[in-house]
Amino acid sequence: MKERIPYLDFIKVLLGRYGIGCELSSPYFLDSATYCKAAEDQIEMPSLFDLEPLEAAV
Repeated sequence: MKERIPYLDFIKVLLGRYGIGCELSSPYFLDSATYCKAAEDQIEMPSLFDLEPLEAAV
């Protein structure tokens, strides 16, 4: 069950939702924060399809 709870935070961030979490265990909190940061990075990363309009303008 350790992997399940932080992974839910990852999914929430990918869906554009916000949440508040509270964890008594420091390692669990760090796991959750790492998952959320990875989700934010994934959302902000442009895909190759996002760059297509730039190539058409050149």
